Amino acid sequence: MPAGDIWQTGFQVDAAGGETAASTLASWDTAWALFWNGTGASDDFKSLAKTTVTTLELSSTEVGADGKNITQAVMTVALAGTATDDCMPQETCPVISLRTANASKAGRGRLYLPPLTEASNAGSGVMVTASQTKLADAAQNLIQSLNGAAMAVGVYHRFSNTFDQVTACDVANLFRVQRRRQNAVTTVRTRRTV
Repeated sequence: MPAGDIWQTGFQVDAAGGETAASTLASWDTAWALFWNGTGASDDFKSLAKTTVTTLELSSTEVGADGKNITQAVMTVALAGTATDDCMPQETCPVISLRTANASKAGRGRLYLPPLTEASNAGSGVMVTASQTKLADAAQNLIQSLNGAAMAVGVYHRFSNTFDQVTACDVANLFRVQRRRQNAVTTVRTRRTV
């Protein structure tokens, strides 16, 4: 990320086969690599991200019936963006919207991603159609890869400790703003006395 910012994103999955954090991590690694690299140039994330945007670590956390963490598995990876144009501001990011069969607001989720490069911006604050399509295809690949590994991607409801499986994902053409803590970025100010 620009200026050393650290980005975290993730999914909730229901591992039907009683997988451990370690076995889930192996499936997460496969799915994230597919999202990042795609099956070709038409459905990869890396070509939308600047070379300074990298994935360095993946983790999987097993949660118990009480909603609390039990175990965690972590692995180091090295995936980098391939775009060379300038990165959009850190707070300006694409969002993958997750939809379930639950028609209420509780049946929706979202996955914020690191900012794309300026080539994805149509100049009016909207995402160009080609980038929107590529990101939607990459997200579909990611979810289908996890579902195919017997890990249903879903929206988890913390208060009721229930889970709705994702049935669709979409990408809006508008970038979203995610409030970012900038504690990893030193602020430099230029002051004028008036």
